[in-house]
Amino acid sequence: MFDLLSVFLAIIIIVIIITIRQNYTRELPGPACRPLIGNLGVFLDIPKIHETFLNLHKQYGNTIELKVFNQKIIVTSDFQIMKEVFLKRDDFIMSTDLFKVLTYFSGPTIIASEGEEWKKRHAKILPLLNHSMIKKNAILVVETALKLAQKIEVGKSINIAPLFHCAGFDIIGSVAFGMELNLVDNPDKKLGNDYLRDIFYIIETGIALRMSLQFMGLEKLWKFPFNAFNKEARAWDNLTKMLKIAIREHENTPIVGDSTNLIYQMLKKTENGHNYSDNEMIADSFAIFMAGQDTSSTILSIFLDILAKNPHIQKRIQQEVDDIYASKPTGWRPSFEDLSEIPYLDNVVKEIFRLYPVAIYASMREVTRDIRINGVNFRKGDKVLLDIYSNHRDPTIFENPGEFNPDRWNSHPNIPLTTFGLGARMCFGKKLATIEIKLMIFILMRHFTFEPDPSKPMRLEVLFVLHPANNQVWLKAKRREHYSFQLE
Repeated sequence: MFDLLSVFLAIIIIVIIITIRQNYTRELPGPACRPLIGNLGVFLDIPKIHETFLNLHKQYGNTIELKVFNQKIIVTSDFQIMKEVFLKRDDFIMSTDLFKVLTYFSGPTIIASEGEEWKKRHAKILPLLNHSMIKKNAILVVETALKLAQKIEVGKSINIAPLFHCAGFDIIGSVAFGMELNLVDNPDKKLGNDYLRDIFYIIETGIALRMSLQFMGLEKLWKFPFNAFNKEARAWDNLTKMLKIAIREHENTPIVGDSTNLIYQMLKKTENGHNYSDNEMIADSFAIFMAGQDTSSTILSIFLDILAKNPHIQKRIQQEVDDIYASKPTGWRPSFEDLSEIPYLDNVVKEIFRLYPVAIYASMREVTRDIRINGVNFRKGDKVLLDIYSNHRDPTIFENPGEFNPDRWNSHPNIPLTTFGLGARMCFGKKLATIEIKLMIFILMRHFTFEPDPSKPMRLEVLFVLHPANNQVWLKAKRREHYSFQLE
């Protein structure tokens, strides 16, 4: 009895000592640690993690310290610190936890790689981002937007999100991969048992669960047959088969001229004779597909919901669009070059990027050496999460930060946003994504007015990126009365 009591008391003492160390060895403010688990509770509700961090910053400041078991995690929305972390890539590499999650099925990718590995992959993909591809992409976006406009049902509540995902697949599939998917015309096309349009949402749901288990120190449960994991594995397997077929087809097709096709670029030998393996091509194709399709489609869904809830902003965009159409000949279509004529839409896009930066978890870093930035000490082994969502809602940077106000960019046009990162590792698809979003909205504002469905309000959740919950954005579309529905 005495021995059992001694063991019990020893355990209690150890727990107390660990908890005291967790709370009193911290260098930065933050919520109190619970016995043993520290601040694990902060990370248990991943879908609302963006709101949790925003509230913690309001309470404790822009840079806070959390502890999960014995791991220190610094969460910062301080722009000066974020800038240095983005730029000092050798000192702040991708978090090993995030790397494990993102490469579980694919292996290293252009998104999840460091050092020479990243340089090799970047050198392959960079040639895609030339003027020829940008123009080709813009033409395809307009064509896809016109097709999508004809699929929008009026007079009833519709879920706009799947339509944008179909359009995103068609655009990135054609421009970057030479794949004619035609999902806008055939939205119910399947890849195995899953709708192709939903494939990345399924994969990201698995990623979100994997990240939650990682934070809890339960990585071994990644092998457990959770439904989300089973669906993720099935989706990945089917996507891999689709990409392998595309690679084989490209190998047997001669390259004509300067191809903007990603698979062609990867099939070409590098200067030192190295060629991508099948696994490397599939991994990078997956990464580009997800980044190019999912991010733009998600932003467009959120964009239309915001316009529906702010009719005065929607009307101003429509007026700007109408004025441009009035100055053009009959049958004119917008192009990449015309985007310089839409200053108000530019401001609205910036405001969307500010309030809804979708890549919430893409900026998790790990410190490789002790370093001090803006008064904050970062120790080797610390995890760092760059909180873009809270940074863009910082009242010391943005007046009335929670208000959707595109006009703020008239007086402060150069406030930096970190939606796509900073420095050499900034998202290389930023320009293509911005063009796609502007042209798609331009076309839709010409032909429709959107209203919210009060019975089905949009909710946001975090998977790997910020998403409309359950991929649902319900709106009501009205054809604009003074235009026939004869699409230009």
